[in-house]
Amino acid sequence: MRLKELANTFRYHSSLNPVAWDGLTLNPQVRLHLLRTARQFIHYLDLPELRITDVILVGSNANFNWNKYSDFDVHVVADFDTLNCNVAEALFKAKKDLWNSQHDVTIRGFDVELYVQSVREHVQSQGQFSLLDNQWLSQPTHNQPDVDDHAVMAKTAELIYQIHQAVDNDRSIDGIEHIQDKIRRMRQSGLASHGEFGVENLAFKNLRNEGFLDKLSKAKTGIIDRQLSL
Repeated sequence: MRLKELANTFRYHSSLNPVAWDGLTLNPQVRLHLLRTARQFIHYLDLPELRITDVILVGSNANFNWNKYSDFDVHVVADFDTLNCNVAEALFKAKKDLWNSQHDVTIRGFDVELYVQSVREHVQSQGQFSLLDNQWLSQPTHNQPDVDDHAVMAKTAELIYQIHQAVDNDRSIDGIEHIQDKIRRMRQSGLASHGEFGVENLAFKNLRNEGFLDKLSKAKTGIIDRQLSL
């Protein structure tokens, strides 16, 4: 895909995604299926002592910047302290990754992604909707963001070049992990400084939507497998 086409992964609409929303009201059938999926995910976690405080929908499908790549980002909000476990965050990440790799749940063509969120975690999402209570926790407002398309595409192109260098030329775990850490830090700092519509987060979404992050992960796995094979 040419870089000028990558810019089309960002859209800002006059309404929320009509496959799920009627104005600012969530479609009851969509809500039911998202809650059913969350319940299955909670059952899969197999941690009866974990206290769940809410199940929320966040991200672009709870905002005006949805597009054909948008997931239904469902966050199971939990009190990690009820586990008396020092590695809860790592445990939930592993569980989440495994669940999402094993399941292909969609809502009217859009993927459903599950995540365990600490009650103490602040999520950078303008729209946050409680699926349990069927109400907005943070209602998005329609305010066309000022997106620097040129800067987004320049950042995307720079990172694509570095990904190709790491995967196709260096072919080392250190090189791949370096660019993975760089992208992760870039997105975190960008969200903190500029929010969802900042250059860093939009460049990250371009890379994710077009499979470059998966390319890094698969290349790293392939190197490890080759090193372990005889």
